[in-house]
Amino acid sequence: MFRQAKAQVEAGLAPPPLFRHLLGKFSLAEADGAWASIEEADAAGFRGLTSSVLVRARRAVAPDEDCLREGGFAQFCHSSRQLELQQSPVVCFISSGASDQGMHSAIITEGCDGEPTHGAFPPNTLYRLVEVKPAGWTAPNGVVVNQSLLIVRATYRQPSTSLAEGGAGKLVGSSVTL
Repeated sequence: MFRQAKAQVEAGLAPPPLFRHLLGKFSLAEADGAWASIEEADAAGFRGLTSSVLVRARRAVAPDEDCLREGGFAQFCHSSRQLELQQSPVVCFISSGASDQGMHSAIITEGCDGEPTHGAFPPNTLYRLVEVKPAGWTAPNGVVVNQSLLIVRATYRQPSTSLAEGGAGKLVGSSVTL
């Protein structure tokens, strides 16, 4: 996953904004409960979280344009074999280039006709809430969405050592020292 992210940066590829629903079936908050409080500031005024799960999101343009609707985000449900509307705030992931703090770009996982349609962020990514737009914003597919839009930026780093390469993890010492 990190090799793909590095290759994207080296090629100058910045993924477009990606979207996912905050609450409901297969939502961000269902996968990691910390997402439910992303809008609440901590004692220092920071609004965001570090998510322990892989986060996937969609572009919401052709051929995937039907995931953003007037009522919110439509999530594919395997049991019904159709998209089901989730009445929930929508999260928008904004990608940008790498910095000395780490990577800030979604890792493209799927595409169509050379255009990215899906992306992901690895576990232990820090998400900063940078803006909240009220209901009534216009989605990339031209639909006016009657749910709030939470705009976030992500930061993640590649692990500095690999356990497979003989390195030690942060919480566990080297096998030689144990």
